[in-house]
Amino acid sequence: MSHPFFYLCINGKFCKMYRTAALKALREKLSAMNISAIIIPTNDPHFGEYTQDHYKVREWLSGFNGSAGTLVVTLAEAALWTDSRYFVQAAAQLQGSGIKLMRMKMEGTPTIAQWILSQYPQGDVVAIDKSLFSYSEYESLCKELSPCKVVLIDDIFDDLWDGRPQLKFNPVIWLETKYTGESASSKHERITNALGLQDERFAYIVTMCDEVAWLCNIRGTDIEYNPLPQSYAIITNTAIHLFADLDSISSEVQQKLLQDKIELHPYSSFSTLLSQFPADTVRVVSKNKITVRDYMALDTPGVRFIEDPILGGTVNYYKSIKNNWEKDGFCKAFILDGVAWCKVLKFIDDSLAQGATLTEWEIGCKFAEFRALSEYYRGESFEPIVAFGPAGALPHYSAT
Repeated sequence: MSHPFFYLCINGKFCKMYRTAALKALREKLSAMNISAIIIPTNDPHFGEYTQDHYKVREWLSGFNGSAGTLVVTLAEAALWTDSRYFVQAAAQLQGSGIKLMRMKMEGTPTIAQWILSQYPQGDVVAIDKSLFSYSEYESLCKELSPCKVVLIDDIFDDLWDGRPQLKFNPVIWLETKYTGESASSKHERITNALGLQDERFAYIVTMCDEVAWLCNIRGTDIEYNPLPQSYAIITNTAIHLFADLDSISSEVQQKLLQDKIELHPYSSFSTLLSQFPADTVRVVSKNKITVRDYMALDTPGVRFIEDPILGGTVNYYKSIKNNWEKDGFCKAFILDGVAWCKVLKFIDDSLAQGATLTEWEIGCKFAEFRALSEYYRGESFEPIVAFGPAGALPHYSAT
């Protein structure tokens, strides 16, 4: 859910003042650090489309709460890039903020690098959070922003964002093979064989939460609208190493994971452990799926890196090939969802026949209500898109 403050006053004068004050405080912080610009993405260290509220710095600063966008703040200006799904929404939410809307892929819209260089043609210092940018993004920015210097910084917003939400960790759910069709130990064997590194010590790094969940046969509710626990994994020759909040894993689930050749580690120890692999351990990574922070932790003297041999990632590739149990689950889910749809449509017809007035919000709630009647329901996959009248042309509209 978006920061509740913005729901209360997104169109109010106080909210504009609040955002202005937040931007002013950020600029003072940057100036004290001798930094002239900062790039603020939407993602978290796992590069998922959805994130916990803790990482919604872009939304907190700008008021724009769409799922995609990048904010750039300099000492004098600010601009936000987003795609065509959000042009109307962003224009409304940025109004009065002093932040320029950059409509991506539209003629005349500069790239982030072009805009920063227009502000600092002779070069200056541009900061990025090393835990939020992939190593490949970092390499590209260093080239595109020259003669500007890209500096890596830690998260600076804990001091600036009063009341910033903390990371949350909810109970981890273990899925039986009647749902997954394959044990984690079997997946480990298949992926190890696909890498072809049986004769070498290796560490395959998995940072995407959905890939970790598939690999370890676990689910969770840490990330809204996603059945995922906040987690990492490392595949080695002998085991899968799962990094998650151990207090969120019951003793029963821990037992099942250990029986399936999954070794457990605290979520916060991931980066530290990366730096402790022996030099003769081959590091298998996708540069676009690992943060600068974690890549540099792996990059100790004398080590050998191998780019993931399958485009998009070996784990992601095998995850995409569904077995019969998974296919059967998809079919059942669509049938159950179709039943809920029929009930919603009947509710609308019956309500209108009785002269009732319905709102977008009310219909959206009905979808969740009727889906929840199934014993297999575990939550919505995204906010309901129920739109009428002027809102009907907005592809990602959600009523509040």
